Amino acid sequence: MSEPSYLALYRSGELQKRAARVTAMLECCRVCPRDCRVDRTRGKRGYCRTGRYTSVARIGPHFGEEAPLVGFGGSGTIFFSSCNLLCTFCQNYEISHFNEGAEVQPHELVDMMLRLERAGCHNINLVTPSHVVPQILEALPLAVEGGLRLPLVYNTGGYDCVETLKLLRGVVDIYMPDFKFWDPGAAKVFCNAPDYPDRARAAIREMHSQVGDLVTDSRGVAVKGILVRHLVMPEDTCGTAEIMSFLASEISPDTSVNIMDQYYPCYRACEDRRISRRITRGEYARALSRLRMPGSRRSVRHKCGTGVFVRTSASGVLGRKNLTGRTPSLSWTPTAEKGMLGYTMIAIVHSACPWGTDALGVVVEVDVHAGLPGFSIVGLPDNVVKESRERIRSAIINSGLEFPPRRITVNLAPADRKKEGGVFDLPICIAVLCALGIVPQERISGLMFIGELGLDGGVRPVRGAISAAFLAGKQEFRGVVCPETNAGEAALSGVKVWPVRDIKEIVQYLRTSLPDPYTALPPLKEPGEEALPDLADITGQDLSKRALEIAAAGGHNILFLGPPGAGKSMLAKRMPSILPPLSREEFLECTRIYSAAGRLGKGPLSTSRPFRSPHHTISDAGLIGGGSIPAPGEITLSHNGVLFLDELPEFRRSALESLRQPLEEGSVTISRANGVLSFPARFQLIGAMNPCPCGFLGHPSRECRCTPTQLSRYRTRVSGPLLDRIDLHVWVDPVDASQVLSRKSASASSSIRLRVEKARAVQEERGCLNAHIPEQKIEKICRIDAQAGKLLVQAMKTWSLSMRGFKRVMKVARSIADLDGSPDVRSDHLAEALQYRPELAKTLS
Repeated sequence: MSEPSYLALYRSGELQKRAARVTAMLECCRVCPRDCRVDRTRGKRGYCRTGRYTSVARIGPHFGEEAPLVGFGGSGTIFFSSCNLLCTFCQNYEISHFNEGAEVQPHELVDMMLRLERAGCHNINLVTPSHVVPQILEALPLAVEGGLRLPLVYNTGGYDCVETLKLLRGVVDIYMPDFKFWDPGAAKVFCNAPDYPDRARAAIREMHSQVGDLVTDSRGVAVKGILVRHLVMPEDTCGTAEIMSFLASEISPDTSVNIMDQYYPCYRACEDRRISRRITRGEYARALSRLRMPGSRRSVRHKCGTGVFVRTSASGVLGRKNLTGRTPSLSWTPTAEKGMLGYTMIAIVHSACPWGTDALGVVVEVDVHAGLPGFSIVGLPDNVVKESRERIRSAIINSGLEFPPRRITVNLAPADRKKEGGVFDLPICIAVLCALGIVPQERISGLMFIGELGLDGGVRPVRGAISAAFLAGKQEFRGVVCPETNAGEAALSGVKVWPVRDIKEIVQYLRTSLPDPYTALPPLKEPGEEALPDLADITGQDLSKRALEIAAAGGHNILFLGPPGAGKSMLAKRMPSILPPLSREEFLECTRIYSAAGRLGKGPLSTSRPFRSPHHTISDAGLIGGGSIPAPGEITLSHNGVLFLDELPEFRRSALESLRQPLEEGSVTISRANGVLSFPARFQLIGAMNPCPCGFLGHPSRECRCTPTQLSRYRTRVSGPLLDRIDLHVWVDPVDASQVLSRKSASASSSIRLRVEKARAVQEERGCLNAHIPEQKIEKICRIDAQAGKLLVQAMKTWSLSMRGFKRVMKVARSIADLDGSPDVRSDHLAEALQYRPELAKTLS
C-alpha cells in the first residue's frame, strides 16, 4: 500500500510550516468563502459558529459511504460540527444547524484519528471540513508522530476557498466535494450563497489539479483522486445537466460521480414547495440520462440501495463492479434501467427462535423502497420483537453505518406462528443492511443468524442458541452466526459456528470472507469437581439412606415422611451426589432445555444431574410450563435429574395433580392457541412432608395435638393417585442422641455412587431403568421364585395393593436385586421393597 502524500511534506518540514501559515488565517478569518474576518483566535465566531478549536459530533468506521472509500474495513469518519453552508434541507441538520457535538483540543483530534486507524479503517474521512482546515493541519503533524499512515479524505459541501485548498496540496489524497447547485438563484434561496456555483467550479478545478481522477488499488479501495457527489433534487432545482456537462468538458471525461437519489425533505425544506417532496423515478431517470453523452467515460454510483458501481462508456455498456474487481457485463436496456430506478430491494436472511425446547425456523424478509419513511414488522411479532426497530436503528447508526430515510417492511415467516424475544435483532439488521446494499446477499445465503443488539451495535446473547444450531445442521445450513457468548453451546451441535461481538465485525466478515469457524467446546464440570453435599455428613438414618440408594439405582420416586428436623430435606439434597453423571445424549438434552429457558449462565457447563427445588408457592404454569408461547417449567428443568418438593402438602392441589401424567409418561404436552408443544419431563420426584399439621404424629417423645378433622384435611391435600405413583415411602425418625455422640462413620456418597452406577449399567443392557420398565416386560425382567410369589400374594391381600402398586413393588424389588447383583428377584428383595409401600408406612405411623 502506497503511503499518504502528507508524509513527504512532514519529513521536509513543509507540513509544519503550512499548519502555522493557515492557523494565522484565523486571526482575521478568511478560511472559507464566507470571509467573515472575525478573530477566531480570541473566541470570536462567524458564520460557521466555530472558534479557535473545532467541535466534533461523531466519529467511527462508516460503511455507508461509497464503495471505494468503505472497502472492507470502513471509512474512518469524523463529523465536524456546524458548517459554512447551512442548507435549509440539510439531512444532517442536527450537526450543521444545531451545532451538535463537543469542542476538542488538537491532541484529542489526533487521538480520534489514531483510534480510527487502529479500528482497521482505510482512510480518515473529514466531513464538512471547509471551516476547520487550520485545526486539521495543526493536528496532522502530531498524528504523524503518533503513527498515522492513512490517506485523508476531504469530504466537503463544495463551498471552499481556493486559497485554502492550495495549502492542502500534497496533504489530501482524496477529495469528495458535493456539487449542489448550478443556478445562483437556487443557491441563494437554499444555502444563502449566490456565489456557490462559481466557488464550487473553482474548488473542483483546484482539487482535480491536485489529485486527478479517482485511482483504486487491487482491492478496489481508493488511494487518490476526486469523487464528485451530486444530490438529485425535485424539479431539477440543482441543475444536473449543466453540472454533468461541466464535469465532462472542463474537469475530465473520467471523473467519478456519485449520483445520489436519497433526497428527503428535512429541517426547513417543507417551507419551499419545490423541495418539499421526494424525487420521482422519472426525475432520477432523467438525471441518469444526462450521463449517457458521447465521449463520456464517467464512473457513476447511484445510492438506491443496490450498493454497486455502474460504468458508462461511449458504447453505452454498463457493468456492476464489486470489491473483488470482477465486472460482469450488463447491457443498458429499459429493463435494466427500470430495475435500477425501482427503489426496491428485498433481502432474505434465515433465523430461528425458541419453540419449546426446540427451535422454530424463521425466514426474515426485508423490503426497502421509496416512500414515507417507516419501519414496520409483520408476521405475529410480540412486543419485544416490535421494539427491535429502535434497537436496530440505533445500532446501525452507532456502528457508523448508513440508515437512510426509507420505507422498511420486515416479514417473519411463517406468519401464523407468534414470534418472541430479541433473537431476531441481528438477522433483521443484516437483512436491512443487505437490502441497502451494504452487505451482499450471496454472502449471507446458507447462514443462520441469531442475536440481540445493544444500542451501541454490540451483539448480546440469546436463549436457545444450541437448539437453533441443531436446526441449522438438520436443514443443512453452512453454519450459524451467533453472539460470542453463545458460541460454546452452539458448537456442541457439531455445526460450524461464527461468533461475533458487534455489527461492525460481522459486516466486515460478510464484505470480505468469514474467518475460520469456532471450534473450542465449552469447559465442563464433572460431578467430582463440584462441592455436592455428601451423605457421610448425615448421622444415622440408615434406612432412609438405603431407600435413597435404591431410588437412585432404579430411577424411582421417593417420599420422606417424618417430624420436623428429622433430616428429610438433608437426605433429598444429597441425591445428586450419588447419581451417575449425565451421558452425552442426556447432557445435550439438558443443555437445550436450560438454553431455551435462559438459565445456562456464564460458568462451565456441568455434567451433574439437575436438581430443582421450587418453593411451594409456585404456580401451575411455573411447575408444568406454560405461557402464551409455552416455556419449560420446573418438571422439564428437572429432566434427567431430580425434582424435590419440600413440604409437599403445601403445594397447590392443582399443581400436584398436574404431575400425574408426566410421572407416568415422562413428558408433558401443553396446548395453546398458538400451537401445541411437548416438553420432556423424565425426572425423579422426591417429596418431603410432615405426618400432620403440627408435625409430631408418630414422634417418639413429643405428642401430636392435631384433631382428627385437621389430620384428615391435611392428608387429603395430597391425593391417593399421586401417592400411588411414588414407589418408595420412607418414615424418617428423629436421630437419637446416642447416635450423634457415637460419631459412627457413614458411607460416603462416592462409594454409594459406584454401586448405583454398577446397577444402572445392568439396567442399560436391558434397555431402560427399572422405574420405566414397560408393563409388557415386567414379568420377563422381574422374574421371581415361588417363595417370593407367595409373599407377594399375601402382601396384596393384607394391604389391598392395587395393580399399579403391585407393579411398582416388582420394579423396586428388581432395583434391590440389581444392587445385590442377583439375576432374579428373591423373597428378601421383595420383602425389602414391600416395606417402602405407603400402606405399610401408614401402619407404622
